[in-house]
Amino acid sequence: MQQYYLHAKAVMREGDRLLDRASEAQARRPSVRVIDQSFVWWNGELSTRGPEVFRERPAEMVRIFRVALENGARVHGHTRDLIAEACARPETASRLAADPQAARDFIALLCDPRDRGAPPLPSVLEIIHDLGLLTALMPEFGPCSGRVQHDLCHVFTVDQHSLYAVAKLKAIARGELAEELPAATRAMAEVQGPLALYLGTLLHDVGKPLGKAHSEKGAVFALAIARRLRLDEAQSARIEFLVRHHLLIAHLSQRRDLNDGAMIGQLARQLGDEETLRQLYLLTVADMAMVSPQNLTSWKERLLRELFLRTLAHFRHGPDLAGEEGTKRVAQRKIRVAALLREPLSPLAPRRGGRRRPRPSDTQGQGMVRADRDRRRRAGAAGEDRRRAARVAGGRPRGPHRFARPGGSDGRDHRRVRGARPPGAPPLG
Repeated sequence: MQQYYLHAKAVMREGDRLLDRASEAQARRPSVRVIDQSFVWWNGELSTRGPEVFRERPAEMVRIFRVALENGARVHGHTRDLIAEACARPETASRLAADPQAARDFIALLCDPRDRGAPPLPSVLEIIHDLGLLTALMPEFGPCSGRVQHDLCHVFTVDQHSLYAVAKLKAIARGELAEELPAATRAMAEVQGPLALYLGTLLHDVGKPLGKAHSEKGAVFALAIARRLRLDEAQSARIEFLVRHHLLIAHLSQRRDLNDGAMIGQLARQLGDEETLRQLYLLTVADMAMVSPQNLTSWKERLLRELFLRTLAHFRHGPDLAGEEGTKRVAQRKIRVAALLREPLSPLAPRRGGRRRPRPSDTQGQGMVRADRDRRRRAGAAGEDRRRAARVAGGRPRGPHRFARPGGSDGRDHRRVRGARPPGAPPLG
């Protein structure tokens, strides 16, 4: 299936280029305007001043897309062909890795929320991946291209799933999902440094081509890529952590009791700080949303949001105040329910006849429950003692019994025994 998707993508790419060349207007004199020493405007599209630009300075292949994004322009079809040919050469990857400007331009392009892809138009990040530039920058990402995920949930290939997850984060950053994902939108606005979040989201499944334990294997790749991009140790460590634990919050939210304070405390200790929690939560939301179009249901989103907010409260107030906030929320919900029912929220409970009596406190109510339970236990034990004594004596138990027949005190029915007289009756004749 991977070979099929790769060949199908190549056919689609060549078909699009053929249509671009066929639909290009044949003007007598093209409109050309110089931008800088490398790029020009060619009939309203961005192009190079010559094919030697990419051979001499490979980092310009990344910068041209950054310039196009800043100006809202499209890269000319012939220029994209030059980029694809350059990325196919084996020495391009090493030359890009040796150029720090290529890393800076790629980071700026990756973290730019203006990069939006409205289907069927791809995003800039998808275009550079389609041309092979993303694989030239990160060779570890190459085996993810066209790789099918054989399970019941994923409907996209590994590379498209990762690219769509990054696009989801950028949509959240632009505020387009404020009504659908309000907690994620607020969390995105509070992120201090989005680089680790975006790169960790792009690389969270980079270890899947290696089989099982893809989180652990992908974390090794992510750390190597972060260092190749010349990121500092703090950012590299956070990216590695995000990739290694990108399934943590999803599993806890659906498999554990969210009211368990010990679990919340253990998660907070494992994450370390609010920023890591915030970024891991956003990565999880984008990851689950792009597994399939309908994967992130309202139930799953609510569980993720509740776990995130409870852990955030633990960081800010500690476990005790986090529980107190939960109690306050319950009290607020009671007030809202009473308002919806148009009933006053009062410590007095109404009696059936219309009079009101004080509602028992929690301690009194528990005592009443215990007293009723003890009374039932004693009554059951007494009945069992009577039945045991009757079995030993070979007769019926004395006293009231639900199977006793009407008649004398000994339990016999004198009305059904021929010749029998009730006790105390006068003798006959």
